[in-house]
Amino acid sequence: RSDRGGTISLSGGPVTSAGKLTIDNSGVLTIATDTQVTTGSTNGTGFDQSGTGNVVLGGSISTSDGSISFNGAVSLAASTGTSVLRTVGTKGAAIDFLADLSGNAATRRNLQVVSGSKAVTFAGSVMNVGVLRLQEDAAGMTGKVEFVGIVGASGIATVSRAYEVLFNSSATIAGATTFNNTGALTLGDSAGADLFVFTGGFTNTSGTTILQGDSLQTSNASLSALNLQVKKDSSISTGTGAVTLGSLLVDGVTANLANGSGGISIGTLDSGTLVIDTTGALTVTGLVGYGTIPDLVNIQRAQGGATFQGKVKAAEARIGTANTGTVSFQKSVAVSTLSPLAGSYALRLEADTTVDSASVTFANTGALTLGDSAADLFSFAAGLTAKASSSLTLAGSFSAGDTVELGAATLASAVSIVSGSGLTVGAVASAANALSLEAAGVLALASMADTRGGLRIVDASTATVGALGTSFAGPLTLVDSQGAVSFTSVVKATTLTLTSNQAGGVTFAGSVTADTLSAASGAGDIFWQSDITVSGQATLLTTGTVTLGNQNTDAFAFQGGLGRSGGATELRGSVSTSNFASITIGDIVFNGTSSITTTGGLIALQGAVTLSTGSIRSEEHTSELQSHS
Repeated sequence: RSDRGGTISLSGGPVTSAGKLTIDNSGVLTIATDTQVTTGSTNGTGFDQSGTGNVVLGGSISTSDGSISFNGAVSLAASTGTSVLRTVGTKGAAIDFLADLSGNAATRRNLQVVSGSKAVTFAGSVMNVGVLRLQEDAAGMTGKVEFVGIVGASGIATVSRAYEVLFNSSATIAGATTFNNTGALTLGDSAGADLFVFTGGFTNTSGTTILQGDSLQTSNASLSALNLQVKKDSSISTGTGAVTLGSLLVDGVTANLANGSGGISIGTLDSGTLVIDTTGALTVTGLVGYGTIPDLVNIQRAQGGATFQGKVKAAEARIGTANTGTVSFQKSVAVSTLSPLAGSYALRLEADTTVDSASVTFANTGALTLGDSAADLFSFAAGLTAKASSSLTLAGSFSAGDTVELGAATLASAVSIVSGSGLTVGAVASAANALSLEAAGVLALASMADTRGGLRIVDASTATVGALGTSFAGPLTLVDSQGAVSFTSVVKATTLTLTSNQAGGVTFAGSVTADTLSAASGAGDIFWQSDITVSGQATLLTTGTVTLGNQNTDAFAFQGGLGRSGGATELRGSVSTSNFASITIGDIVFNGTSSITTTGGLIALQGAVTLSTGSIRSEEHTSELQSHS
């Protein structure tokens, strides 16, 4: 039918065309709400509005595999209800809106399109419509539905069939929206500023969601997606609504994911840059970076805490200053750069951690936990600093290519720390766990009150060590040192072993108490500047000089005996044994007022004895050598 001047109205009941129905109107074409237009039964006979006039669509149109096309702008009738466009016979046919589609803002009539295996295209804008029902739940529904222009609708309804839905421009959907189609959902075309607002919430747990727009948001409503792929720099925000993502691929771009108290849950994360900002909690349950390594995982804010339950790989992991909860990495972490910025949050790295590029400074002021078992391995290619936290707990083995600076620390297991340069550790609370320290540069340990697990020191430069074993004593071993080692305070040990010192000597400025004492031939010069009590045997084989005392009142009680050979000994003070234990010394120099006393044990001075005046006096139970200078 053709009309070049007036209007055309189809109303009053069914309208049936034996063949294809073509309407070439210049005026308004009205298809009333009481009208069902049906084209002929022959497959391929369709409906074509080819004129330049507008269309008011209230009724429905059905074809048998014939296409439906509107050339003019279409307005849905100002009444409630649903208009249906259906082209399915055996396989379906295309449905095309070549111009704008609009509805009445007050009534918002619904529209359903059913095209089978063929495409539905809205080439213009779609505004003020009710619910857009895309396809029907029947076999063969694979035709994609594409919105080229902007969309404003009360809702979107889809069915669980394998077809795509594409929004190439901005869209605002008022109701809670669930996409049930198993084909991809594409939001945006990467061109222009495309904004997507699903006011009542967004759910797509059936297929992949591809975000190529600038933003995806809800209004204090939840957002859930099985597989979200972000292809353009975008922001995702939900107000107070929860965010749940089965997997998130930020494909070489930046995604800002923000919400309020609802929190954020992500299954897996790959590629690109992700910025998290939530007043709730962040939970990542799966792997990060095991498909494509992200450039940056930035926890800008997660006030309810952040938990990574799976392994993490990234070029950089950053924790922002606005965090106040606990940020926890429960499995291994491998990054080039780790940036825990200053903030009141607590941080836990509970498994193997590798930082293969930049130095790491843990600037958080909350609790810091590095490792939760002795098997954990921490590798830092450059330096490591952890001095700002309210508490520091260590477990496992630590290695760094540059300087290590740690504050006061609690050991949760045996701990080994190896530094490629200097190593500084504050007061250590060991809870009976072992500690091994090895540095290529200067080493400093403030104190370790409980040494029951043992303390082992290896140093390539100088070392300074504070009080040891003051609460519980354990084994202390100086394995090797290249420079001077100074124990500046009280030392209490079960076994005190000095193995090797290349230069500078080993100095004990405070009193020393041990069950046994041994110094190997390579232990170097040893200086004791205060009292010593050794309940068992003391064996000093070092070829360096052993200096006992710098005051006449210094007392050296080797209760189980003293064997000294290999190098010279200088004494100022008193040396004694108990229970018939003997004393054997090679070369000895007596300084100040000195004495060597046993209770019935042998005194054997087997080398040169140097003293200005003196006497040797033997008694029934005591042998004594005295020198008074």
